[in-house]
Amino acid sequence: VAPHHHKKGVGRKLMKEIENIAREKGIKTIFLNASITAVGFYNKLGYLPVKEIIEELGGAEVKMYEMKKDLS
Repeated sequence: VAPHHHKKGVGRKLMKEIENIAREKGIKTIFLNASITAVGFYNKLGYLPVKEIIEELGGAEVKMYEMKKDLS
């Protein structure tokens, strides 16, 4: 979501729609990779960190988190 649209519910609505589609397809768990700055957003939606991931991007190490949410 573009920064000028943050804190307006756009991301939350998008994630709810993704979760609804996943449920319709019989998916029981969603996994995603979140930047360190997005972890709080996903926590509020019920996602939990599973593991820390360190990736190299453009010569710099970037910390991310694999997160998951059970849809059942």
